[in-house]
Amino acid sequence: IAHFAAENIPLELVTAIDISESMTSAIAEVRASVKRFLSALRVADRVTLVAFNENVFVVGPPALSLPARLDAVDQLMPWGATALHDVIVRSFELVGQQAGRRGLVVFTDGDDTASRTSREAVERRAESSDALMYLIGQGRAIESPVLRGLCERLAVKSGGRAFFPRQAGEVGGAFEAILEELSNQYFLTYVPPSAVHDDTWHRIRVEVPGTR
Repeated sequence: IAHFAAENIPLELVTAIDISESMTSAIAEVRASVKRFLSALRVADRVTLVAFNENVFVVGPPALSLPARLDAVDQLMPWGATALHDVIVRSFELVGQQAGRRGLVVFTDGDDTASRTSREAVERRAESSDALMYLIGQGRAIESPVLRGLCERLAVKSGGRAFFPRQAGEVGGAFEAILEELSNQYFLTYVPPSAVHDDTWHRIRVEVPGTR
């Protein structure tokens, strides 16, 4: 083991909001859910607020105050197609520039119609990043098995999870679970036994004395 850290350091997050036309019927609930999530973060946590349709917009840099962030969410209106894969890759790039416990929280219906990035490329990017990705399925993702499956697959590839809340109480539970997981992480690095870079995945087993 080369390094181990368990400090309760601030979170570095990217929150991405789907504002494509397919979200029209769900946009009011999405805005409310995003504002609830942002309000639950600690003052020290840093969050980059992103909106996307076929394009990706940074609507709230980390230095923005909470009231300004909430106001930016209120201004979001649905239009255009959906480039979910593109925004996920872009969000990994944004959060990758920060140091600390990193995560992505994406609010979407999961229906990608305009990405230039393939799903396979997104999955490879998710696997290679140490940022966890959580998808909050909204709109059609709640009812569609296909869209639910897509959200779950993408989230799991990063080590995160997908949630499909139907009611306000379920939204709060999802947020609590996400913040709990992100706030209770250990950072561990190790030196591999071989210097050979073979571009393959390797299984790692971590044993803690006194536990089963």
